[in-house]
Parts: sequence; structure tokens; C-alpha cells
Amino acid sequence: MSLSEISKKKTLDEIIQKAGGTKHTSYKFGEGFKKGDSYLSRVYRLAVFGVNETDGSTVKVHLICKGMPDNVARRKVFHSADFFRNEINFYTKVVPAWEAFQARQKPVNPFTEYPKCFASHCDGLNDFIALENVSFRGYNAPNRQDYIPLEDAILTMRTLGRFHGISLAFRALEPENFEAAAKGLEETYYNEAKRSWYIGFLGLACNVAKDAVEKTYSGTEYETIAKKFLQPTPLYDDLIKLVSSDSPLAAIGHGDCWTPNFLTRYSKDKHPEAIIVIDFQLARRASIAVDISFFIYSCTSEALRESHYEQLLKVIL
Repeated sequence: MSLSEISKKKTLDEIIQKAGGTKHTSYKFGEGFKKGDSYLSRVYRLAVFGVNETDGSTVKVHLICKGMPDNVARRKVFHSADFFRNEINFYTKVVPAWEAFQARQKPVNPFTEYPKCFASHCDGLNDFIALENVSFRGYNAPNRQDYIPLEDAILTMRTLGRFHGISLAFRALEPENFEAAAKGLEETYYNEAKRSWYIGFLGLACNVAKDAVEKTYSGTEYETIAKKFLQPTPLYDDLIKLVSSDSPLAAIGHGDCWTPNFLTRYSKDKHPEAIIVIDFQLARRASIAVDISFFIYSCTSEALRESHYEQLLKVIL
């Protein structure tokens, strides 16, 4: 594996310096990820070893590195450069603005539930980002095939509330600084410039959904409503409006709020106790309702929603 920029001595030294050392001494790539874990990136584990020459202490940094796909055609098909640019801008423009805002406002419990960024490079060709591997702090992804139980859903909603809360506070107290940070993000799926690229896929998804509804609710009101709703062109129009309309609750949104992007740490008795939010390639300025509805309807079961919907909404307050 060769991430062209991260293999340079200067970059590796900078990583060690951010961890309290002065220079790197070696590095080692770990195992890759399973197929299906990412289609927009190459993702690898990396350990960087270094030393603090002042006191002779050693430093070790565990990283998750994401690089552009090797195949140029794949990069173009999936618009990889757009997604990399957006996540790198999140870490280089939004996160520093958040941190500066919190340093000024001094909240009792500042929002820090995201991996630290140790290095990045963005030129549209050799893009990469090197992030803290939080699995070494006990955080891991829940099973993506399962609906999450109530206890996990409550903690996820509370964490999502904190994620949105820092932006809402930032916007309310320092609107000009908030807007300057938010301008670093771009809409990666739903805008006119993306229509020709995405509408074909959306049409396929609509056909799959209509087929499922027809087989399950044939001849019912649900089928009639679904056929009217699942039309790619007007649906795409609605999606553009959803992510571009301003509102008092517009903030920095995550954009991809499904289970694998909420890494969870569990107690010894298997209760969820903390969450780290990852993967900001789809981050956008939009209503917080977009993220909340995405999570609730993608990651929880119908039974859980029917019994605890109001409870889930209340915990984000």
C-alpha cells in the first residue's frame, strides 16, 4: 500500500509532532478493511512510531488512513475527489472553527466526539486523510446488519444532539464565524450540478422500492402513495430543497447517519457508554431534521419507533 503523501518523511514527522514527539522513526501498515466497508476510498490502518528527542521518550500513533481509489475510472464514476475534499475541509475548516469557538465560550462539556486528524492532503489526485484510530480507545462499529436496540439508539441520538448543538450554538452566538466555516462544505449529492450524475441511480432505487411495495401492499393505499412519491425527477427536486433550505435549525450536519458511523464503546457489562462520530465525507449545512430522520428510519426497527419515537426525540434536547 502506498499513499503517496503520507509516506513522505515530512508528513510522518508532523504526525509524530502532533502526538508530542519530534520525529518519526518507522511506520507499519496493518490489516485492511473488509469488502464493502468503503467504496469511495482505500482505507488502511497505519501505526507510526517516533521519539521525543528532548527526553528520549517514544511515541506511537495508531491511524486510519483513507486514500483515493487507485482506479482513475472509479474515481470519476464515484466523484471521489468531491467527497475527499469535503471531509478534508470539514477537518481543516469546520473543526478548527468549532474548537476556537468552544475555547472562547468555555462550555462545561465541550463536544469532542470525533477522531483527531493528524494529516491530510488535497489536490484532487493524491488526496488522503489520516485520522486517529479510535478502536485503541475501545470504540467499535455496531453490526450494520442489525437494528440497534433502544439503549444504543438513545446514546446515538444524544451524541447526535451534541454534534448539532455545537453548530447551533456557534450559529447563534457567532453567526459570521459559523457561516465562514460552513462555506467550507459542499453538497455532495443533491444539487443541480449533481443531477445528471445521480438521477440514474435514484431511478434504480425508486424501481426497487416500488417493486417491494407492490409485492407487500399490492392494491392498497400504500401502493398508490408509493408510486406517486417514488418518481426520480420530482423526488430529486425535493431532496435538493431539503438540503438547501435555510431554517432556524440549520447547522453543520453529518449527512450519513447510519450505524457504522457511530463507533460505540461498551462497558464491561455490555452497556453503551460513549460514541465517536466518524466519516464526514457527506457533511453539509442543512436542517438537523435531515440527520435525525435519516438515523431513526435507517437504523431502528418499526417496533422500536412505534414504542419510543417521542423518547428518542426528547433525548437530543
